[in-house]
Amino acid sequence: MKNIRLLIENVYDTAELSLATGTEAGAMVLANTQQYGNELRFVSTDITAVVIAGNFTLAKLMSGFIIHRHNLSNTAKIRLEIFDDRNQTGKRVYDSGLLNAVPQTVYNDWDWRIKPIVSSPFDHWSLRFSQLWFDEVFGLSFRLTINDPDNTAGEIELTRAYMGRTFEPRVNFAWGQKSQLLSSSKQVRTDGGSIYSKMSKKYRRVDVALNHINSSERPHLFNALNYVGTEKDFFVSLYPEQGDQQELESAFAGKFTDTPPLTHAGFNRTQSALTIEEC
Repeated sequence: MKNIRLLIENVYDTAELSLATGTEAGAMVLANTQQYGNELRFVSTDITAVVIAGNFTLAKLMSGFIIHRHNLSNTAKIRLEIFDDRNQTGKRVYDSGLLNAVPQTVYNDWDWRIKPIVSSPFDHWSLRFSQLWFDEVFGLSFRLTINDPDNTAGEIELTRAYMGRTFEPRVNFAWGQKSQLLSSSKQVRTDGGSIYSKMSKKYRRVDVALNHINSSERPHLFNALNYVGTEKDFFVSLYPEQGDQQELESAFAGKFTDTPPLTHAGFNRTQSALTIEEC
């Protein structure tokens, strides 16, 4: 089992992006994926192949890449390549190969009576995302390839992307982690005893306690918290690379509800309680 991962400092937002293959639809431009806001998105009417190229001014340290809130189908494929020189040249320091963009339902989560053989936990969700986790590499450029010829919408939509170094403590969060589905709807009870409420979007909240942050991890966590505050969005995965629905239930783009304190709990030991709400 892998430990919690937080991709907080999003270097994707600093990249110079270009569309090597594909067509931007009107105001739905590629640069929208570098801004927070679920109403902003990139749309391409080319579904056979979309190729996004990115360049950095300085080399960036990376170990995770997320495409968040997309409409890719269950048969879509993605490939991420990272290079040690600009313009997708030099040594290829990371190559994911062509992978499924959408996780498939694993055997333990599959109910053969009601689910097709090719299905995804996302089939009944209001959003989809793709995750890539890899060993740390330095890169000056990257290339993302998306193939989705079976997309029934006839267009590829991407809302947000996260790329950068992840924070993964050596000691995982403590027992007692809480996950909750919330919404802004309010219930109203009538005189007849009925309860009515207006449908609204649900969002997730998790509470985790990191009780064994060591002296080498503390600066990384402090710098990340200082960077993001409560204003910026980031990506968290409580059960990365587990490969089942529990992983997806506990992975999302979110924001801290407040800046968590760092408590000196003993020699070479810092504690911090994190509350993160989906955004």
